Amino acid sequence: TILFVSHDLSVVANLCQRVIYLKDGSIVADGRPQEVIPAYSAATSILSGFINLAGPSIARRGDQRARFTGATLLDSRGEMMPAAAEGEDFTLQFDLAVKDTLLIDLLGFTLVDPFNNDLFTAHLSDDIRPGLFSTGRHRFRAKFSPNFLARGHYTVRLACFGPHFYEYDHIHHAFVLMVGPTREERPGFSSRPGLVRQKLSWSMTHENAL
Repeated sequence: TILFVSHDLSVVANLCQRVIYLKDGSIVADGRPQEVIPAYSAATSILSGFINLAGPSIARRGDQRARFTGATLLDSRGEMMPAAAEGEDFTLQFDLAVKDTLLIDLLGFTLVDPFNNDLFTAHLSDDIRPGLFSTGRHRFRAKFSPNFLARGHYTVRLACFGPHFYEYDHIHHAFVLMVGPTREERPGFSSRPGLVRQKLSWSMTHENAL
């Protein structure tokens, strides 16, 4: 038996057959990874598979005529995954509930790095023109391909605005996105410092004369 202690959910999910969730020295949950990891994620706002954004514990602003109700982390096959991995494509899926037909001008998210800096912002309008949204549930997917994020924790901020930046829903701290090590890690590559994991094209020339 090997005791492995980690906050990296992707590693825990891949290595462990049994998981124990501890809090303040007491056992909160004990069981299979697919049972315990969601409980830990819900308590820590970490996105592992699916996270419910409709509950009263979510701090948000706006009149809620359009509101985010959930977020899902998907792998390259479109299946739920416990955490993203360096260098591997993944998708963030968002569910939005709309009460009345609304004009939505801006819908998107901001990724915030561990030092509370805005790393980048993505808008639905990058590919889809905003406009009138009918009553019901709308689902959006944003694909990270290629995935340029280095391993670490990133806070996700969600926003849904109407004309003149009128707030329908604005969640400053929606959830935490975890990026773990790649499954086929090469020595020395993932240990590089930085928030962006980007491979560059290198070339080399050589001349015999000095």
